[in-house]
Amino acid sequence: MIKFKYDDITKYFMKKCSYCGRSEEEVKILVYHFKGKENYVCAKCLPVMIHGE
Repeated sequence: MIKFKYDDITKYFMKKCSYCGRSEEEVKILVYHFKGKENYVCAKCLPVMIHGE
């Protein structure tokens, strides 16, 4: 059985905002699906995603 350190696992599964690149360690991240792909957006970038710039 392979043992991972907690840091290794969190880095591997770290989710980042598709717009600004901030990680879930820094801000709250929301998941959305578009064209069959799972994407992530932070609360600050959500209005930009919805309404444009």
